Amino acid sequence: MQNIINLFRRLFQRTQPKQLPLIDVDSAGLKRVYWLTDKLKDDPSRVAETRKLTLNSAKPFLGLNGTYGLYASSKWWDSINKGIMPTRFVSGTINRVYESGQDEMGVLNTVDLETVSGGTASIGIFVNDPADISLFIVGAKVTVVYAEDELKRKDGNGRRSVASLTLEMAVSCK
Repeated sequence: MQNIINLFRRLFQRTQPKQLPLIDVDSAGLKRVYWLTDKLKDDPSRVAETRKLTLNSAKPFLGLNGTYGLYASSKWWDSINKGIMPTRFVSGTINRVYESGQDEMGVLNTVDLETVSGGTASIGIFVNDPADISLFIVGAKVTVVYAEDELKRKDGNGRRSVASLTLEMAVSCK
């Protein structure tokens, strides 16, 4: 009996939901340059620390709330893949590439986009391979997808604040 239970556990682990692509890079002529799953493989402590903060009741205003499951868990990915957790897409054309932040590191890390809706947006550059930063040039098209996960902290109206977590980013290759 225990062998059967272990077999089902192994099968279940292999079929747990994982990150599914939300940007159709092929039809849009884009290259996927950031994939959260790959980032988490490179930094497994990020998952553990994020989950630890979620579960820490002594810090009621810090961390994710866990509404959609623990960060990067099967339930969390399933919530994203099934459209239960809200996601936000930002797409546009780069009109400025620059370094932002207090510590000047000499690395371009931000772009200003003219969005497809006619507005502007400043977004951080996320890449799995640092060589892909060179693709972020004026005139290039960019699409980024964020998971809008709830924080423990509430705003002044009693609603949960959200963290915009970058799931994937793609850029055109000129």
